[in-house]
Amino acid sequence: ECEAARDLTELVTQQGTHTDSTVGLPNRIEPWCAPAGGTPERFLRFTAPDTGRFVVHTASADTSFDTVLYAFSDCADPEGTSLGCNDDLTDNAGWVLPGDPSELGEDFAYTSALSLDLEAGQEVIIGVDGYSDGEEGAFDIRVESLVCGDGRVVVGEDCEDGNTTNGDGCDSECHLECEDDVYDAVEDEDF
Repeated sequence: ECEAARDLTELVTQQGTHTDSTVGLPNRIEPWCAPAGGTPERFLRFTAPDTGRFVVHTASADTSFDTVLYAFSDCADPEGTSLGCNDDLTDNAGWVLPGDPSELGEDFAYTSALSLDLEAGQEVIIGVDGYSDGEEGAFDIRVESLVCGDGRVVVGEDCEDGNTTNGDGCDSECHLECEDDVYDAVEDEDF
């Protein structure tokens, strides 16, 4: 049941992976970003320890099926309180896999990632579902707190230079900076 969702909050502080399964569970919710029908889902609860961006993903060689991730704030109205829904890792523009993607095997694109901007103390329910009818299996899920200046380009960042200093080409919010004279030089060029 949604109300009895397992707690993932400790994963952020430990940067750990939670292993779970959807096998044998009932189908209660149809994900709004995938055509799934009749697929069981697992509900997990997460409370943001700080204000910031968090990425929840199933990118692991141990995830055995095509996952769909979705997040919402009210069990009585999941789609109406949706915070996001993602069917494939490759559809989540800008997400950079941790480590070497080849380690995940050839099916890593069928795993999912969801970026959530949350306030400290905000609680969300995360659903792990299958993409197509009857798809179920074991999965690894990870929650990572993302911070500009940590050296990894992730969802919502254009650049990442390992600091939050403005004026060095990558600003304090990890967006590209460009001087006016660079724009002028590009505008004067004939391509």
